[in-house]
Amino acid sequence: MVPTLIVHNTSDLCHVSPSYGAGVVFKQLTQSSKKHLFLYENGDVSYGRDCGPTTPHGFLGIEKKAILDMTALMFKVLGKKKIDEATHECVPKKYKGC
Repeated sequence: MVPTLIVHNTSDLCHVSPSYGAGVVFKQLTQSSKKHLFLYENGDVSYGRDCGPTTPHGFLGIEKKAILDMTALMFKVLGKKKIDEATHECVPKKYKGC
């Protein structure tokens, strides 16, 4: 089984990646025993086109949280050490996987 992670911002207004789509795809992953769905909401006030990086589509204002969450899950799935959320370093620092 391939571990699967779906990440989506429910405040995303992009017509190409509607919020409901993340849940639909997640439910269709019937063969994956290691599937995860991370849903985020809001972020900073956006500017630009709905599907651009400076909007909820690009996780504007919550990028660091989303990346830390994804990284923590990947380390957990792989059985590796964790990332310290304060320093963004591997715990312990001597771990060579980071």
